[in-house]
Amino acid sequence: MEIQYFKDPVPHFIIDNFLVDRASRAILQEAIDLEPFYNQAKVNGHSMEATHVDTCEICARNNDKFKNTIRDNQTVSLDKLFEDKRDQSKTLTYLHEALSNVQLQYAMDNAEKTFPFFNIVNSSETLISRYGKCDFYGWHTDPIPDAAEARLVTISYYVNKEPLNFEGGRLMFLNHKTGEIKYIEPKHNRAVIFMSFQAYHGVEYVNLDGKSWDEGRFSIQFWLGFNNRFRFRK
Repeated sequence: MEIQYFKDPVPHFIIDNFLVDRASRAILQEAIDLEPFYNQAKVNGHSMEATHVDTCEICARNNDKFKNTIRDNQTVSLDKLFEDKRDQSKTLTYLHEALSNVQLQYAMDNAEKTFPFFNIVNSSETLISRYGKCDFYGWHTDPIPDAAEARLVTISYYVNKEPLNFEGGRLMFLNHKTGEIKYIEPKHNRAVIFMSFQAYHGVEYVNLDGKSWDEGRFSIQFWLGFNNRFRFRK
């Protein structure tokens, strides 16, 4: 596990070799095998299919013109799919194990108090996202539904076939004051951790050469927070 902390344009960690190779490969295979269960992504309960033409030239020209809360990709909720049988999911099992890593906990505790909630959260949500040709996610913050149920920390974890069969699809962070944008490559077995409701972020358009399902860009969104049940979802 190789941990780096950055202050700008928003506080965040980039962690390479987040899991052992066996675990990262198992998660990738699960993301691929669950193809029949993916649905068009939704924002606040509404389908948000994009209106752009499915050509990568259009993607390139419009890459800096994202609209807030607009996205075009496919997702599957592991919490719903593996309800009452969470131990059968490789993704849920290995990600929860990673949170107990002493090196990770030490880094989070000592990041200038930027992530004060990391070790005291009591709930989690897990979603797999698959981005194909020209898919994207516009500028947004991860919402706080209400005071009783809140997403506080976001972990974006990337698992992809190597070598990559796509270009683009980088995670982007925006500094509102300066306009600075930081691009982070979706490298296999890389995790990015940031505060859900503070970091303005998006995913740039994906330029996908291959057409098969397993050649897309896969990421796991793992949200940590609080809920009124006071129960950590294991």
